Amino acid sequence: MDDKELTEENKINEQSTVTDIDKMVVKINANPNPKRADEAGKRSPAARAEKRREVNPPIIEDTEEIYERKRGVGIFNNKLFQSMSLMIAIPVVLVVVILLIIARKSISDAVESELYQNLKSTSREAQELFEVLYPDGIRQEADGYYAGDVNLSDDMEFVDRIKANTGNDITILYGDVRVSTTLLDENGERLIGTRLNNDEVYSQILAGKENYISDMNINSQSYYGYYVPVFDGNQNVVGMIFSGVSNSAIKMAVNSMIAKIIIAAVIIVAVVLIIILIYARSLAESIGDIEKYVEEIEYGATEHKMPQKVLVRKDELGDMGRHAIKIGRNMRNLIFNDALTGIYNRRAGWIELGKYIDKIKVAPEDFNLTVAIGDLDLFKRVNDTYGHDYGDIVLRKAATIFKEHLKDKGFPVRWGGEEFLMIVRGDMTEAMEILNGILDELRGVVFEYPDGSFSITMTMGVTSYREGDTIDGFINRADQLLYQGKESGRNCIVQE
Repeated sequence: MDDKELTEENKINEQSTVTDIDKMVVKINANPNPKRADEAGKRSPAARAEKRREVNPPIIEDTEEIYERKRGVGIFNNKLFQSMSLMIAIPVVLVVVILLIIARKSISDAVESELYQNLKSTSREAQELFEVLYPDGIRQEADGYYAGDVNLSDDMEFVDRIKANTGNDITILYGDVRVSTTLLDENGERLIGTRLNNDEVYSQILAGKENYISDMNINSQSYYGYYVPVFDGNQNVVGMIFSGVSNSAIKMAVNSMIAKIIIAAVIIVAVVLIIILIYARSLAESIGDIEKYVEEIEYGATEHKMPQKVLVRKDELGDMGRHAIKIGRNMRNLIFNDALTGIYNRRAGWIELGKYIDKIKVAPEDFNLTVAIGDLDLFKRVNDTYGHDYGDIVLRKAATIFKEHLKDKGFPVRWGGEEFLMIVRGDMTEAMEILNGILDELRGVVFEYPDGSFSITMTMGVTSYREGDTIDGFINRADQLLYQGKESGRNCIVQE
């Protein structure tokens, strides 16, 4: 992602921020929720770092100078050449055919497995985002189906945005009726108002269970689909969310990969056969060569050379197959944004930081890079005292402040829980100016609740890139500084 893509990605889910999130006083009415895990700042650097983790082919020797041709064996020599060619070529072709059959089955299984994980992840993240945006679920009114103040049948932003991010079709159903969807009929119209027509899936959803189906008939098309329930404020099932991909698209992708493998196999077999023919011809040009070669076949020496070369080439073909499986796995379109805060999630942050480090390695004189690990102080106390809803609004407000201060010089990442990574494209002086601005604004926010108000502070560890830094080493160094700040009283920035 370039900087422009980064800015566009960070806009995702901003609509989920409460109306007054940008004000200095945030008001929320909610009941306290159960306690969360211990504050991340109390973990040691080692524990925090631990949480963060994750026969060259034999060459056929150059043929020695061809032995002097023996006299009087020309016809026999030709026959032997033919039989040797067939004897070696047929097993090679059979091996390739068997490998292609195995490869097709393996690729199909691997693609479906990855597709299942992709659809499940997309459905669950859509469910979580929907519950954050519309905690009371879906209701039916005279003029349509509503979630909050949004008429789902008129406003397709929710499903269209998720499809744009993941590539999967998304549908919201009230009961078994499609009320918002990216699915289209043959005329290009959305399938609004159509029904699920699958009693087994519907009964599973009504029971509060998720359901995966690999052959769902929708408007005469077959789909892979994953369904998750949608609940109202009383935890009653009122509908479901569907994430799916058409079977034809998956078959096309699998066939494309198989076609590439077949093309590669044909090329490899042709090269192997040419080598075999040339080598066999050189042996067949004299009886001495033929006798030597037959003797090697009898003791297995020649078979170990020729078929081994073929098998090694098949190993390469196997590598191509495994590479194709990896490509299938990479069909899942990752959702790069944290559903709660709208900023980059951990995976996206890791990828983007790696890109900047690569740029520095290529042209160190043209780039400066500084990172900060920040942790909201005593965030566990916020959740224990005021509840989960207050904790969420604090996280959203903090993320909004981070984005505003970093928008032209870097970007924030929700690294986990109340921990954030801030990446600054600049030196330590520029970074400190930005980070001090962030902390000053954050300290000034007052969060009100029915019985009073509270404020929040943050501790950061800041370090600049050093030549030879890995991503782990870079971040762990900032984490060590964060830990020092936590130990020395919080509400501060510790820099190198």
